[in-house]
Amino acid sequence: MIIRRVTIRDARSLGPAMVLAVLLSGCGGPQVALEDLGKWVAANPNAPSRIRQAVLKRELIAGMTEDAVVACWGEPKRKRGLGGGDSRWTYRKSQIISDRRVVKEYTLIFNRGILVRVLEDLAR
Repeated sequence: MIIRRVTIRDARSLGPAMVLAVLLSGCGGPQVALEDLGKWVAANPNAPSRIRQAVLKRELIAGMTEDAVVACWGEPKRKRGLGGGDSRWTYRKSQIISDRRVVKEYTLIFNRGILVRVLEDLAR
C-alpha cells in the first residue's frame, strides 16, 4: 500500500478532497490488540463495509466515527474541542527512518464525531 504523507503545511495548499483521500497505515498509531479490532467489527455490524475493513487493517479513513478510530489506534495523546461539534485529536508515533529515530505527530480532525481529515508532520 502506498501511503500519501501530508504535512500540515501541505494540507493548507491542498483541496479538502485531496486531504480526505489520504489513507494512513495503522502502524502510525499505538498498537491495539487484534481481538479488540474484531470486537469492534462484531459490535458494529451496520457500519459500512469499507469502515469495518479499515478497522481490521488498522487504517484511518475519512468517514470513520470516533469509536472506530479508538478501535484502530487506541486513545489519543490529546483531545481538543474546536467548537461547533468539531474536535482535534493528536497521536505521536516513533519510527526509525534511515537509521534515525523520528517522532511523527498525527492530527485527526473530526466534524460532529466523524473523521474528516488526517494530517501528518514531524513532532516538535
